[in-house]
Amino acid sequence: MTQPTVGIITVTSDAARYDVGDAVVLATRFTDAQGVPTDPTTVTLTVRAPDATVETVTGAQLGHSAAGTYTHVLVAAQAGVHRYRWAGTGAVQQASEGSFSVRSQTV
Repeated sequence: MTQPTVGIITVTSDAARYDVGDAVVLATRFTDAQGVPTDPTTVTLTVRAPDATVETVTGAQLGHSAAGTYTHVLVAAQAGVHRYRWAGTGAVQQASEGSFSVRSQTV
């Protein structure tokens, strides 16, 4: 049995702060230990909203534009800090977390 590669993962959102109703693009890039973009066997994105509700996104629900590169677009429905975690298993085992802020509209 081949040992899985423990690789490198980079996570980003397309802005630091959003307003309620904005589209938020979350992205990640998985690479092997040498930095070569590599697809994990399974990719999971978990997003926790400020009210503690959790959305889990996997497989065909994720955008996959190139080897190791995955995206997901969600609409910011709640004000507050949203936290997210990308995780890869199998061929590349790695996970990383991030967060973004959503502010209430004032007008």
